[in-house]
Amino acid sequence: MLSLGIDEENARVVLDFSDVRFFSSAAINKLIVMEKRLRARGGKVGLCQMNNTVRDLFGFTQLDIIFRIHESEQEAIDAMNE
Repeated sequence: MLSLGIDEENARVVLDFSDVRFFSSAAINKLIVMEKRLRARGGKVGLCQMNNTVRDLFGFTQLDIIFRIHESEQEAIDAMNE
Protein backbone atom coordinates (compact mmCIF):
# COMPACT_ATOMS: atom_id res chain seq x y z
CA MET A 1 0.00 0.00 0.00
CA LEU A 2 1.29 3.46 -0.91
CA SER A 3 1.54 5.93 1.94
CA LEU A 4 1.38 9.58 0.97
CA GLY A 5 1.90 10.96 4.45
CA ILE A 6 -1.51 12.63 4.37
CA ASP A 7 -2.07 11.87 8.04
CA GLU A 8 0.76 14.21 9.01
CA GLU A 9 -0.06 17.69 10.27
CA ASN A 10 0.17 20.43 7.63
CA ALA A 11 1.13 18.01 4.83
CA ARG A 12 1.42 19.46 1.34
CA VAL A 13 0.64 17.32 -1.73
CA VAL A 14 1.00 18.26 -5.39
CA LEU A 15 -0.48 15.85 -7.93
CA ASP A 16 0.81 16.07 -11.51
CA PHE A 17 -1.90 15.11 -14.00
CA SER A 18 0.24 15.41 -17.14
CA ASP A 19 -0.11 11.68 -17.98
CA VAL A 20 -3.77 11.36 -16.94
CA ARG A 21 -6.13 10.76 -19.86
CA PHE A 22 -9.09 9.23 -18.00
CA PHE A 23 -10.37 9.79 -14.48
CA SER A 24 -12.97 7.39 -13.08
CA SER A 25 -15.61 8.13 -10.46
CA ALA A 26 -13.71 5.86 -8.05
CA ALA A 27 -10.58 7.94 -8.54
CA ILE A 28 -12.58 11.13 -7.99
CA ASN A 29 -13.90 9.69 -4.74
CA LYS A 30 -10.38 8.81 -3.53
CA LEU A 31 -9.17 12.29 -4.41
CA ILE A 32 -12.01 13.91 -2.44
CA VAL A 33 -11.33 11.67 0.58
CA MET A 34 -7.63 12.57 0.44
CA GLU A 35 -8.41 16.30 0.23
CA LYS A 36 -10.75 16.12 3.23
CA ARG A 37 -8.15 14.24 5.30
CA LEU A 38 -5.47 16.75 4.39
CA ARG A 39 -7.67 19.76 5.11
CA ALA A 40 -8.73 18.32 8.49
CA ARG A 41 -5.06 18.28 9.51
CA GLY A 42 -4.20 21.71 8.14
CA GLY A 43 -2.76 20.34 4.92
CA LYS A 44 -3.21 21.36 1.31
CA VAL A 45 -3.45 19.65 -2.05
CA GLY A 46 -2.71 21.20 -5.42
CA LEU A 47 -3.29 19.72 -8.85
CA CYS A 48 -1.27 20.63 -11.90
CA GLN A 49 -0.70 20.06 -15.60
CA MET A 50 -4.18 18.80 -16.50
CA ASN A 51 -5.10 18.29 -20.11
CA ASN A 52 -8.30 19.96 -21.34
CA THR A 53 -10.39 16.78 -21.07
CA VAL A 54 -9.58 16.21 -17.41
CA ARG A 55 -9.86 19.92 -16.63
CA ASP A 56 -13.31 19.95 -18.24
CA LEU A 57 -14.32 16.97 -16.09
CA PHE A 58 -13.30 18.89 -12.98
CA GLY A 59 -15.38 21.83 -14.20
CA PHE A 60 -18.47 19.77 -15.01
CA THR A 61 -18.36 18.06 -11.62
CA GLN A 62 -17.51 21.33 -9.85
CA LEU A 63 -14.36 19.78 -8.42
CA ASP A 64 -12.53 22.89 -9.58
CA ILE A 65 -14.24 24.64 -6.65
CA ILE A 66 -12.73 22.17 -4.16
CA PHE A 67 -9.27 21.79 -5.71
CA ARG A 68 -6.77 24.42 -6.75
CA ILE A 69 -5.67 23.63 -10.28
CA HIS A 70 -2.35 25.04 -11.50
CA GLU A 71 -0.65 25.16 -14.86
CA SER A 72 2.71 23.91 -13.62
CA GLU A 73 4.20 21.97 -10.73
CA GLN A 74 6.19 25.00 -9.62
CA GLU A 75 3.06 27.16 -9.56
CA ALA A 76 1.36 24.54 -7.38
CA ILE A 77 4.33 24.39 -5.01
CA ASP A 78 4.49 28.18 -4.78
CA ALA A 79 0.76 28.31 -3.97
CA MET A 80 1.32 25.95 -1.02
CA ASN A 81 3.43 28.66 0.61
CA GLU A 82 0.79 31.38 0.37
